[in-house]
Amino acid sequence: MSRTNNSQPDPYKIDRLAFIPVPVKAIFIKWWFAGCVYYLVGMGLGALDTVNQFDLVLVLGIVHGMVNDLLINNIFRFMRTDKSVYDPWMMFPQKKFYTFFCNILYYLAISIGVAYIYNAINVLAQKQGWVESGFVWLKSEPILYGVFFFLSDGFFLLAKSLITKAVRGSSK
Repeated sequence: MSRTNNSQPDPYKIDRLAFIPVPVKAIFIKWWFAGCVYYLVGMGLGALDTVNQFDLVLVLGIVHGMVNDLLINNIFRFMRTDKSVYDPWMMFPQKKFYTFFCNILYYLAISIGVAYIYNAINVLAQKQGWVESGFVWLKSEPILYGVFFFLSDGFFLLAKSLITKAVRGSSK
């Protein structure tokens, strides 16, 4: 940080993160938090032998919803300038009381979708004869879980964007 003569920070200096494009920052933040939640919650609960797959997916969805509403969306709101450049990266960009519960329900659906993606890949590997029946070919881990989670979230955000454009275009 550059300092003036009286040791005050320069308020007009542009930081290094301002040069990174918004989509790169948004993708990295969403992917990193998804992997982090899986690492802390999914792998932590997965270490217990009594955890059912559905219980794990349910807890992951609830925690993802809470993390998204309390951390990710607030980070996006903090980083935005005079324009709402991060709003397309949030399913519920407004900050209301009910959006907390909407985020939990939305990310429950995303978490179930990611579980089905893993299941479909493992079933395909069994049908192709790559592995024996009942063997898990692709196990969950934070990096790939974050990728699948972001891709699922991105699919629904793209659908929301297309629907919003279609509704706004038809009302003109």
